[in-house]
Amino acid sequence: MKNLFFGLCALIFLMGVISTATGSPAVACGIGALSIVSAFIPKVQGVLLFSNISPDVSALSAYAGKFQKKIYRKFENSLDFFKDLNTYYNVKSATNLTKLAVNGEPRPFTGIFSPPSGDIVYSDQKLTVDKWQRDFQVMPDNYRGTYLEDLRGAGENANNMNFPSHVFDAVAETLAGNINDVVPWHGVGVDGFEAFNPATAYAVGAFVKYTVGDVLKYYEVKTLTIAGETPISAPDKFISGQVKAITEGLGTKLRKARTNGLIPNVASTGVITKADAYEQLLSVWYEAPEWVKIKGGTMRISYNVLELLLASFQDISKYTEKDGTLTYLPLTNKKCKLLPCSWITKSDMVTVSPDHNLLAATDLESDYRVIRTIPQMFHLDYSMTGVLGFGIQDFDVLSINDRN
Repeated sequence: MKNLFFGLCALIFLMGVISTATGSPAVACGIGALSIVSAFIPKVQGVLLFSNISPDVSALSAYAGKFQKKIYRKFENSLDFFKDLNTYYNVKSATNLTKLAVNGEPRPFTGIFSPPSGDIVYSDQKLTVDKWQRDFQVMPDNYRGTYLEDLRGAGENANNMNFPSHVFDAVAETLAGNINDVVPWHGVGVDGFEAFNPATAYAVGAFVKYTVGDVLKYYEVKTLTIAGETPISAPDKFISGQVKAITEGLGTKLRKARTNGLIPNVASTGVITKADAYEQLLSVWYEAPEWVKIKGGTMRISYNVLELLLASFQDISKYTEKDGTLTYLPLTNKKCKLLPCSWITKSDMVTVSPDHNLLAATDLESDYRVIRTIPQMFHLDYSMTGVLGFGIQDFDVLSINDRN
């Protein structure tokens, strides 16, 4: 009470000085009122600020004796596509892919030298990469009062690097899972998202970009919308499309090329079931160019299609290796190598191609694990960034089915 009394006296004295100096009692009263109100603001802002920064520890018990500090989390796929595709490294923005076509052919002898036009032709295309980033924050003070507070090292400064090692591992693994399971097969890139139009009713599966605050965000429509509904006013009708916006994936490129008639070898399989999976996959192999079937090619499929293939045999053992794995599509003279891919998700598309033909590009794989730290006064900012892109070197050597 004594501090409050002296504080009010000091404020009244200050208001008198201001009133005398400005000649306006109204100004003095306004400043006095603002001073009283502002005394309560810092605590409110502090609570709001800290509660909005990770980690969210609301589900953790308060400290009550020694708990086993074992942290478990869901498993994620790794960046498997780098090893399943022909990967170009140290790509900063783009790299040129040059194709040489020899179109001339022999003819009956005439003794007259007559080279054909358009015989040796180079064509060019670019394998481009797009940049991605992943940002997150950690508030060390949020661990206080939970049984994980002992994970912090000594000291109360924000730049305490002992406690979040498990967070780093989880963020890096989740990043790899998000990218591996979405971007290679279903990525559409930022150009695949149209600017949001409030007068438009969007169909399921539409991709839109919408500015929230001053940040441009990417969304996929989950439920049919009506005009005027936005990702903010009708959040249940939209899902995040941020990951799909990173770059155009290989699956998207293949679907576009097939639609545009760029892939000449397409097998019509329809829905693949365990009753006909082997015959359907064999029909895609039959569509491959003759030289691919002679020299050998790789059939890339999803794990779901692999399971259907295995179920389609009454006795699979006579086709498997000693360790029980099915390495080649049966009855292809071990020329059709089977490669189930974790990054071909929610799809029964089947592709056959020489190993080197389907491409991925990045700068360094370590970019997907390196977390850069920016210490702040009370919290830590972290960021990761890298580049990623996909491409097809030669559509003519592909065979594919008509599924998405």
